[in-house]
Amino acid sequence: MLWCANVSPEEVFAGFGLPPADADHATLADACDPDCLDETYDDEVALLIAGALGGGAVAMLTQGFASDETMRRLSTRGPCFQAGWSDFCPPIVDYAEHGTVLFSFNYISWEFLPEPDLSAVEAWMETTPPRRSGWREFPGLAMVLTGEAICGAVIDEAWLARPHLVSPLNR
Repeated sequence: MLWCANVSPEEVFAGFGLPPADADHATLADACDPDCLDETYDDEVALLIAGALGGGAVAMLTQGFASDETMRRLSTRGPCFQAGWSDFCPPIVDYAEHGTVLFSFNYISWEFLPEPDLSAVEAWMETTPPRRSGWREFPGLAMVLTGEAICGAVIDEAWLARPHLVSPLNR
């Protein structure tokens, strides 16, 4: 998931190089159900889903992660935070501000290649709502709390039920 302050869902799409005008509108449940959208969507197609949240936007990719370049583009007007996991790479966290990716780390094994280094990552964690201890004890919850703090709002049932922008990453 990707949380960005001070950007709209349309700006998230533009940050990924996608024209927002070509996007469909769907709830999260519908976007994840290939039968509910355009028949060209299937399990093999990577989707970008983006919705407004508080003072920013939340985005989900069904495959892959936002690149450092995308993080840089989306963080020019406010913080941008990405937390992701997959079967093919370690669980990651990236944090960017002012067009620069400041921190990257594995949120389960902090010692595994933290950028720029472990002490900087841990110092940043102390500035987040869960603080360092929350990241150590409950990394999944820490990710959500940090993302919601960046947008200034929580993902609730109303957000989940609302239609958001959705489009394949490679049409």
